[in-house]
Amino acid sequence: MTDTEPMIASPEAEQAVLGAMLMSPDAAAEVATLLKPTDFWEPAHERVFDAIVNLSNAGNPHDPVAVAQALGKGLERLPGGATYLHTLYSSVGHAASADYYAGIVADKAVRRRIAAAGTQLQLLADSDLDRSEVIDRSRSVVEDATEQYTTRSVTSLGGVLPEMVDIAQHGKTRGLATPWDEINHLIGGVTPGRFVVIGARPGIGKSVMGTNLALHTSDRHQQPSFIASLEMGAAEIAQRLIACKARVDLSKLEHGTVDDWAWGKLGPAVSAAMDLPIVIDDQSQQTIASIRAGVRSTIKRYGACPLVVVDYIQLVTPRDRRVNRSEQIGEITRDLKIIGREFETCVVAMSQVNREGAQRHEPTLADLRESGSIEADADVVILLHRPEAPEDQLPPLEAIVAKNRSGPVGRAQLAMQGHYARITGYRAGDEDRYR
Repeated sequence: MTDTEPMIASPEAEQAVLGAMLMSPDAAAEVATLLKPTDFWEPAHERVFDAIVNLSNAGNPHDPVAVAQALGKGLERLPGGATYLHTLYSSVGHAASADYYAGIVADKAVRRRIAAAGTQLQLLADSDLDRSEVIDRSRSVVEDATEQYTTRSVTSLGGVLPEMVDIAQHGKTRGLATPWDEINHLIGGVTPGRFVVIGARPGIGKSVMGTNLALHTSDRHQQPSFIASLEMGAAEIAQRLIACKARVDLSKLEHGTVDDWAWGKLGPAVSAAMDLPIVIDDQSQQTIASIRAGVRSTIKRYGACPLVVVDYIQLVTPRDRRVNRSEQIGEITRDLKIIGREFETCVVAMSQVNREGAQRHEPTLADLRESGSIEADADVVILLHRPEAPEDQLPPLEAIVAKNRSGPVGRAQLAMQGHYARITGYRAGDEDRYR
């Protein structure tokens, strides 16, 4: 063993863990929830661990004789062959100590990953990549190194029943209301831990809905919101937020043609918006790691972040560009769902729909672009659609709640006020309730 090895590995602890697993089915089942094969420093220990877990999962014995049979020719790679399994068996006094030694193995594994991350960070620092790319990749390296080991959290039925009874008596904690009553009636608002997907063709209004949600959350409810905008810059988002809040024509803000009447509305709106807890990250190339870092930074700054808006899913940079596109999108949606659970925030992510959906009367869940995982991972899917209307009538914007894991599906009629970058209720007077 080298001088540095005690800091990053403990072969003795690895032996004790494997010995306990060979000795006891309960120890094997417990350790399997705490460690994975790559947590072992010694390749031989990794192979033995994998064999024990496979035998245990299949309901078969996993004593030294059974493991030797399972390893087959791989037994030759163990120091001493089959004899080494009996050495492991006798290396621990009692199987009850398995979790203690597993903790040592896990600790060493985390330290090795952090050490390897340090090497990768140095290589990035010495690379010719531009600054933003170095920062983004560095975030991913650190996130991957520190998040591969997590403590498994389980609870008994008795531990969760008091919460169930409380919900039965008082109902679930309601989410923050959206600006749209009909949508609130269907999905109950912006709820912590929920992953909501808003799907539409380009130009229908999904980005407007995202900025409207952020403005309403931070203005009406005085709660922080984080916007990860991969398509629009921060200045463009600010224009939309102020146009919506002040009810000033967006084109006047874009072209510098604000008249005196509009300035009279714009000034108070800008003043009031200065302190709104809205955080915007407008990097065009964002990863899950950078989005997670943005959420964490918002929470550190404001103490909470009940709403995260991602515009949009198909523009998020995947970890591995070598896998097919469906797998890339699947990884992104799973990670966005995890962010919602991890930070107790509602993640609202925009998604394009397939071109075929644009040619039909209205989009369906099957039209969510590039991966069925979007539909599978989402708790709520809202599809936006503009049906045809007579020339003398304002065409409604239909919000089709096509999936709702915790409530009814249905549809709401909204109205798009594109000149204000604003969506309101379709019924007369609804716009007056929007702030």
